[in-house]
Amino acid sequence: MANATNENNNPLLKEFDFPPFDSIDASHVRPGMRTLLKKLDSDLSELEKNVAPSWPKLVEPLEKMMDKLTVVWGAVNHLKAVKDTTELRSAIEEIQPEKVEFDLKLGQSKPIYEAFKAIRESPDWAGLSDAQKRIVESSIKEAVLSGVSLDDSKREEFNKIQQELTKLSQKFDENVLDATKKFEKLITDKKEIEGLPATSLGLAAQTASSKGHENATAENGPWMITLDAPSFMSVMQHAKNRALREEIYRAYISRASSGELDNTPIIEQILKLRSEKAKLLGYNNYAEVSMATKMATVSKAEELLEKLRSASWNAAVQDMEDLRQFAKSQGAPEADELTHWDTTFWSERLRESKYEINEEELRPYFSLPKVMEGLFSLVKMLFGIDVEAADGIAPVWNADVRFYRIKDSAGKPISYFYFDPYSRPAEKRGGAWMDEVVARSRILSDDKTSVRLPVAHMVCNQMPPVGDKPSLMTFREVETVFHEFGHALQHMLTKQDEGLVAGIRGIEWDAVELPSQFMENWCYHRDTLMSIAKHYETGECLPEEIYQKLLAARTFRAGSLSIRQLKFATVDLELHSKYVPGGSESIYDVDRRVSEKTQVIPPLPEDRFLCSFSHIFAGGYAAGYYSYKWAEVLSADAFSAFEDAGLHDDKAVRETGHRFRETILALGGGKDPLEVFVEFRGREPSPEPLLRHNGLNFGRLVSHRQSESSTALTMTRFVLIVLIVLCSFQSNVRCSSVGSSTKQLRFNRKKGEFKILQVADMHYADGRKTPCEDVLPEQFAHCTDLNTSIFLIRMIQAEKPDLIVFTGDNIFGHDATDAAASMNAAFAPAIASGIPWAAVLGNHDQQSTLRREGVMKYIVGMKHTMSQLNPEGFDVIDGFGNYNLEVHGVEGSSFMNKSILNLYFLDSGDYSTVPSIRGYGWIKASQQFWFQQTSKKLQNSFKAPGLAYFHIPLPEYAKLDSSSFTGVKQEAGISSASVNSGFFSTIAGSGDVKAVFTGHDHLNDFCGNLTGIHLCYAGGFGYHAYGKAGWSRRARVVVVSLEKGSRGDWGAVKSIKTWKRLDDKNLTAIDGQVLWMES
Repeated sequence: MANATNENNNPLLKEFDFPPFDSIDASHVRPGMRTLLKKLDSDLSELEKNVAPSWPKLVEPLEKMMDKLTVVWGAVNHLKAVKDTTELRSAIEEIQPEKVEFDLKLGQSKPIYEAFKAIRESPDWAGLSDAQKRIVESSIKEAVLSGVSLDDSKREEFNKIQQELTKLSQKFDENVLDATKKFEKLITDKKEIEGLPATSLGLAAQTASSKGHENATAENGPWMITLDAPSFMSVMQHAKNRALREEIYRAYISRASSGELDNTPIIEQILKLRSEKAKLLGYNNYAEVSMATKMATVSKAEELLEKLRSASWNAAVQDMEDLRQFAKSQGAPEADELTHWDTTFWSERLRESKYEINEEELRPYFSLPKVMEGLFSLVKMLFGIDVEAADGIAPVWNADVRFYRIKDSAGKPISYFYFDPYSRPAEKRGGAWMDEVVARSRILSDDKTSVRLPVAHMVCNQMPPVGDKPSLMTFREVETVFHEFGHALQHMLTKQDEGLVAGIRGIEWDAVELPSQFMENWCYHRDTLMSIAKHYETGECLPEEIYQKLLAARTFRAGSLSIRQLKFATVDLELHSKYVPGGSESIYDVDRRVSEKTQVIPPLPEDRFLCSFSHIFAGGYAAGYYSYKWAEVLSADAFSAFEDAGLHDDKAVRETGHRFRETILALGGGKDPLEVFVEFRGREPSPEPLLRHNGLNFGRLVSHRQSESSTALTMTRFVLIVLIVLCSFQSNVRCSSVGSSTKQLRFNRKKGEFKILQVADMHYADGRKTPCEDVLPEQFAHCTDLNTSIFLIRMIQAEKPDLIVFTGDNIFGHDATDAAASMNAAFAPAIASGIPWAAVLGNHDQQSTLRREGVMKYIVGMKHTMSQLNPEGFDVIDGFGNYNLEVHGVEGSSFMNKSILNLYFLDSGDYSTVPSIRGYGWIKASQQFWFQQTSKKLQNSFKAPGLAYFHIPLPEYAKLDSSSFTGVKQEAGISSASVNSGFFSTIAGSGDVKAVFTGHDHLNDFCGNLTGIHLCYAGGFGYHAYGKAGWSRRARVVVVSLEKGSRGDWGAVKSIKTWKRLDDKNLTAIDGQVLWMES
């Protein structure tokens, strides 16, 4: 013990190229981690004192700190997963709060947070690489999610929650492992295990021998059955003894659900604390917190899951009917009442019968050495790398662990990895996973000129060698190895030198499964499969007819397998978005409710699978399990690129593989994953390859029987129609484009202009089912929301704006059955154009299925939008959708890094919430304060003109008349708030706003000057909005033009002009005006 506590002898504190896994033990954890945390705490204090908004003085020292902790703590926790002991658990449990305390201190460091924000706002921002910008943006976001913006009392509460959540997740995981280890069933009568194949009998005898039955043999027993995956699955697939299958199944689905290992109260407390954490951060639920760092939003994830569920359900029902009929044909007495412990057994029998494939008879063709040899040959062809054994270079934690080195085509080492393949239920947790050991980094290289090479570990739990036989694998275990190696490749083949976003670091969680699931596809590629499928004794290749049967069996029970994953993903989202801890519904009520739509056979009353659902309660998948399905779309489409190139064309496969390596595998977290995908594929992802690979009907997504159709699916069909219409208008329309939410707006180089299209009051509802209002009698029969979409398409084509601004009442909530679906359709033409767009809310947007905040959050999550929920740094601000956008000068000009046009967007509210004041809402003092501060800050940098957009007109609009405006005033009055909050005086005082643009009053389209500020309506745009028969719907266009220098270079803003276009045959332009000219 004395040596362990000596810092000089503690392996955790030594410098190493590879962690000393063979010498780290529990006694090193407490002293080693405390010494490290003390050093890091000192380093953090020093950084905070000397921090500056530059890469060398902020990011580089921060990376060194974070990396040291990640590597050392990662090694400790890795050992807990693969070499668990009571002593190691105790040490980790004791030191964990201190580690979490440091994490929180680092995450909530205001000096670091402010320094990152200063980098983002500095003139140097434009010169940063994509990866550096991602580091800055993600660091700011992570700081906010870590509670940096909370006041002291809330931050203290947040930190307590975080500490408790860490403890609970750890305890949950330990309970699952202990409950799994606890169950043992010794069998002495061979009749009880009739049907189990020889490999399973050998494993069961080997397990019995390890438990003290030294004379156990595969032939004579005794045999030990456990809940470890190889043992459990073997019984469920092959045991003819139905009573045994039932006993093992019931034990498995009730793990960690009773006694001292009961995870039920732990789950309830985890969900309660996660909900409280979300509320502290200003979110409605924990799912929204989780999605804040993912590609998807809650509504998008729910939409994807429902679409796939609908496409899979009928197939799953048919799967069950096929099983019943087959079991009946085999004379099974249980045929008419098949239940959970029967489906796997009879599925395996049906597969054997239908495809003449016996999973166990295939094992001899899939020995681990041959599988790895074939896998390494495949990646050599695809990615130009060599994988070679390097055992002995790095210490390992078990004699079965292998170590490998990867070299590039020039023979230069580029990465390393460990592989721990076998199940060890006494000390190793179940499942399969990959994680980093160290990440690639320029800063952390020895000489600071090259890079530190990445190291990964891969862990599986397949059947170990039995006797003199090598590990013989099921085909599913082969797929698992390929899957985990896909993860490892993304970490090891990265070319990203910024350590904080290298490899798997910084990649959105719902994109990390892309390379892993992509690799699984190669298991069905003929040349690849034939290279690994060689009989371990004879060397005979897998017969061609068996390969063809494997291929045919790929879609066997695809509906059932899909619906199972969808159940997990759906219950995860439900628990983290809708479940109310302590409410009338228990966690098991939620599970049963979800199961009604996702399980053909209802769960047993005692089913407690949630108690072992480690992915969401002890892993990183909370409100993220959907990402398996999300990434399946990406991975299937990525593999289809190889299919398109020709899988039999080696040259084309190598070229496509090179492109995959240089994009998906090389760019790491340094670039938005959707942009990376488009760079590889040449377009955005399509779900068609996934459904084709799964043997499901793509048409089901868009052509359900009318009796089964939902509003969301109806709207989806409508969106597809709109996009097709848009694509047919002009060949150069970008119907597939990368999201523009982080794009810098800037003036057009060719014309020196920036053009804005304003769309007011679309009043979108349910698409083609929604009739028009106030049109001519001959138009009424065929007029729907579709007319609004066509008008928007025509305007985009005619004006080709640089920004589209939607000024509220985008949907008409009272008639929109599904708010998300209505918004998808309403904004579809803008999204399909690829043009950046921004939106504010009106007084009707929140009257459907989403509240006001939910509507704005949904908009913020949409493609190509520049919209923001609210400004960062302003903890208290009324409304949702207050933000500003900067428009920079022409690329290459002296103004390229300056905002020379400032755009302000505000939430003008819906209705008064003050009982004594009736009528519409107004812009509150908190919003005006934000505007004043933002305007002042921008003008201190450069005095640029500004434009303001919101929905409800200011009371000052009433001061204009026909002598002072251009356009028409057809409404009885101005529908402003009955309260004048003084915002006109505020913007007048700011000095930069030259014009205000609103909607709300559909029959007013005038624009007039009031004391130097133009107050402008757009006029009603939408056909489901009230209007005037015979009076055309219309939109407003604003063009801002730059001064051109004597040498032809573009300068600052010279003029702001506007006009309107009518939705008539010629899109007639009317009412041109000059709003402002530089004097």
